[in-house]
Amino acid sequence: MKLSRAQIIAAGVFTTVSGKLEAVKGARVIDRNVTDYELV
Repeated sequence: MKLSRAQIIAAGVFTTVSGKLEAVKGARVIDRNVTDYELV
């Protein structure tokens, strides 16, 4: 994961109004579970 983030930053994939991103601050994984219920 760290290598992937470093490669993305080095490639300049993301930019902001103040310039390109230069460092990684953090990462999050968001998981969404969906449960179907039958309405009777």
